[in-house]
Amino acid sequence: MQEHYKYNQALTKQAYQLVVDEYPQQAERAYQNVAAYLRKYDKRRLGFFLGETGDPTGEAVDLYHTLYLIASMLYEADNGNPNCTPQNIDIYSRGFLRLPFATIKGGKT
Repeated sequence: MQEHYKYNQALTKQAYQLVVDEYPQQAERAYQNVAAYLRKYDKRRLGFFLGETGDPTGEAVDLYHTLYLIASMLYEADNGNPNCTPQNIDIYSRGFLRLPFATIKGGKT
């Protein structure tokens, strides 16, 4: 299990650096976005995402793809793309992370 932890720590740093290289102005906001959703809905995968726990299943790779995709949406929003509204970013964030969607009357928001 220790090897999963060390590998995931290294992968976390590399994945974040790739996002910083491509989207330097949006990387931190995207990182905080993903972390906030996982903190609220999925603590187990939050540990993978932060590099705090080993990931023997490889789920962290999906989380890093999500980080990249959200950073790209934030980039588009910052550059005036009218389709990248906060609502759309929320919808795609939840979809990419396979989390519950906000609903009216009793849904998780």
